[in-house]
Order: sequence, then structure tokens, then C-alpha cells
Amino acid sequence: MTNKIININSSRKSTSNEIKVGGKIGQIFKAIGAILPMLILFALFSVGIVKLWQRGIESEVFKIRPSIFITNDEQYSPEALREFDRLSNSFSGTSLLKPGLLDEVKKVYSESPWVEEVCSLQRVYPNRVNIEFIPRFVAAQLKHDGYYWLVAEDGVLLPADGVKKKYDKLPLICGDIEQRPENGQVWHSDGVGGALRALREINHSRFGQEMSISKIEIKSPGFIDKLQRPGRSRPRLTIDTDSKISIMWGTCSENFPGELGYSEKIKLLDGLLSDWKQKGAMGREVCFDVRTNVAGYNL
Repeated sequence: MTNKIININSSRKSTSNEIKVGGKIGQIFKAIGAILPMLILFALFSVGIVKLWQRGIESEVFKIRPSIFITNDEQYSPEALREFDRLSNSFSGTSLLKPGLLDEVKKVYSESPWVEEVCSLQRVYPNRVNIEFIPRFVAAQLKHDGYYWLVAEDGVLLPADGVKKKYDKLPLICGDIEQRPENGQVWHSDGVGGALRALREINHSRFGQEMSISKIEIKSPGFIDKLQRPGRSRPRLTIDTDSKISIMWGTCSENFPGELGYSEKIKLLDGLLSDWKQKGAMGREVCFDVRTNVAGYNL
């Protein structure tokens, strides 16, 4: 009797376990059956969105149309305006809905030497992209190997064909100038960099407000000078204005032994001009020497 009772209890446990396992499987299938319609609807919705997006990309409504609006375009050279027009046409016919479009536009604009920095981009539906950027302006023309080249204030060589005829009303940097770089690259030269900085400092001074710089000549140290002063020889600048005033500026370097810094030279220059005007000597030929604290005139 005892063995029989044990067998019956064992049989009941087995039956109980089977029912329990079967219950879990049933619950899983029931849950799947409940969410299956939602999964099907989501899949159909996703396919519809993709097809709608593809149709939108192919639609003519969203094709970008070339347009350009530049404020104060008289400030820009013809070469700059042509470049801005080319950039505007680069994405003509491209869908405004294209993924990654703004990144592509920013890359193309940033690679142009005529663009210093891209500030912001924005899609404007249905078919326009607003772009705000800081352009590069022509600061001066450099004469090299008989041709005149355009450079920006930061020394970048701007993509414009070299011409034999000098540009009107544009400061000229000439003299001992090293090899020309590729378009869009900085003209790495102590003389060119120093001349551009001197031009910038003067233009922002009281002297520059009254006088326009016409020419900056770079003179490299001679062979004897290099031998006598190794490591201390630097190109020197002579600056001419549109009036009869010229400037002995000195070296292109800051903190050069025996010479003043740029800001100190500007202060001396402003003072010499004020003194010259008080003497009533405007219109006479004169050279202002601002290389040292002993400033003076060379008539």
C-alpha cells in the first residue's frame, strides 16, 4: 500500500509540471498574438515613410534653385563675386531633403579660399539653403615674377590669375618676395607677413584714416649683413603713401633688438603726422623714421 501511494503521488507531480510548462508557452503565444497587429502596422508605416521620403527627394518641388544675395557687393572684387556665384550653383538641382546635405554644403564652402569661416546653415523649405559666412577680402596685391597676385589680410593667396597690369587703388607689396604658394595657401614669408601686418596696423590708426598706403617695399638683408649679424638679419620695410609722405618702418619682426614694436611705431607715426600738420608742411615730401625712439624726419 505504501508503494502504491508513493506511485500515485509521483504521477500527480508529473502531471502538475506538464500543465505548468504548457501554461507558460500559451502565455507567450498569446502575447505575440496581441502585439503582432501592432508590429505589422509599424512595418507598413515605416515602409510608407521611406517611400514618401524617396518620392519627396525626387520631387521637383524640393530641388534647390541657385540664388545669391550679397550685401554691399561693391566691397568685393570681381573674382570673389564669381566664386560666390559658383558656390551658389554647386548644389543646383539637389534635393533639400537629401540626408547630410548641410554637411556637404559646409564642406564645399569651407574649402573655398574666398571663404574664411562658415557661420551657420539652415534649410528653408521648399528649395533654399541659407548660408552665413565670413568672406575673405583682398588686402593687397603682391608683385612676384612680373605678375600681380591678390592676397588676403591673413596672407592667403586668393585664386585669381596673375596679371601684368597693376590693380588700381590697391596697396602694392613688392621687392624681395619668396616663392609663390598654391592658391588658398598662406604666403609664408617674413617679408610678406610683416608687410601685411604693418598695413593692417596703419589702416586702423589715425595716420591710416588720413593717409592711404600705396606701396610697401620689402628689402632683404644683404650677404654682408647676414655674415656680420647671423640670426639677427630680417627683411626691412619702406612704406609709401598716396601723398608725399613715406615711412622708414624697419624690420618685419616684433621685439627685434634695437627697434620698437608695432604698436609703439604706430604711436610715433601718429605723433609725427600731427607735428607735421602743425608745421603747415603737408604737401611737402618727407620720410618719417619710426624704427627707434629717436623718431624724426628725412627731407
